[in-house]
Amino acid sequence: ISCEVTICFLSVDMAQKPLQLPRIFIIHEHQEWVDPLMVELQRLDIPYENWLSFDSSLDLQSTPPEGIFYCKVSASAHSRGHGQVVNFMGPVVQWLEAHGRRVVNGGQTPHTEVSKARQGLLLAAAGISTPRTLIATSTAQILACARKLHEEAFIVKPNCGGKGLGVQLFKSISSLKHALADGAMYSADGIMIVQQYIPPAKEEIVRMEFIGGTFHYAVAVDTSEGFQLCPADACEIIEPGCPTTEQRPHKFRIREDFQEPMVPVIQQLLKAQRIDIAGIECVEDAEGHRYVYDINTNTNYNTSAESRAGVQPGLQRVAEFLKSELERCYPKSRGMAIHLSLIHISEPTRPVGIS
Repeated sequence: ISCEVTICFLSVDMAQKPLQLPRIFIIHEHQEWVDPLMVELQRLDIPYENWLSFDSSLDLQSTPPEGIFYCKVSASAHSRGHGQVVNFMGPVVQWLEAHGRRVVNGGQTPHTEVSKARQGLLLAAAGISTPRTLIATSTAQILACARKLHEEAFIVKPNCGGKGLGVQLFKSISSLKHALADGAMYSADGIMIVQQYIPPAKEEIVRMEFIGGTFHYAVAVDTSEGFQLCPADACEIIEPGCPTTEQRPHKFRIREDFQEPMVPVIQQLLKAQRIDIAGIECVEDAEGHRYVYDINTNTNYNTSAESRAGVQPGLQRVAEFLKSELERCYPKSRGMAIHLSLIHISEPTRPVGIS
């Protein structure tokens, strides 16, 4: 028989608990993006715990609990006052992996999530077409980079932004000068991206979703209202400035006819970088050439688009993948929840060793 218990504590040495089940630990800083995943984990009767990654400290000599760890660090953490998480998550993942724990989106993934420059370098190294990109650390260098592009239109955006925050399209150097004079440029890490603008054949970009390292589906996203393209349901309802489905019912549309020869190459790249779950964004120009420009390792899904297309929901597939990884790493945990009273720790907690 399975029962659910809601527990909230600050610091508990779970390794000393008898009958402590290996479980899935969700490491994050934004509860609204995690709530729907917890629903799916409960549906599958998977033991999990909800770890907050901000306002915390880590004892590097402590031992992590048994389980697998899903790292959901987000480049947009700074927009919620959690910018410290970006640098905190790297050592946390390193600590977990030093103790042999399986981290979903582990290795250097936290660093990849928060750097568009790093993403571009990884894509280019894999032979994937990307827009020409320059990086700058001052207003003078932003202008110099824009001139060096020799493009009629170009994009300027933060290296660490998230959700499309701060992405601006310029059609002249003079308009860029005015924006810089107004102080309208900000990046959490002080680095700005100056990038070739690829005019889309249609007013949309395509986001390829990969779960467990394999292609799940592609979703077309209408860009006619701007670049803030967060697909999460919570984004649509709550996040300021994020377009809603009430305004544009079909802003997100599953591309059932989507075919991309580069999918196997992208899958190889994700495997090499130990990125298990990601949304990869690309744009197609008038000649049919596709350019990949973004790797989102804290990907979210639009349930309205999924429902209309009749595809398996992304979060359901993520939950199934996490379950399979838990059972692979801990074969004896298979089915144990039925006999040991499954505990869902849904309220935010701090991990052992973190206070």
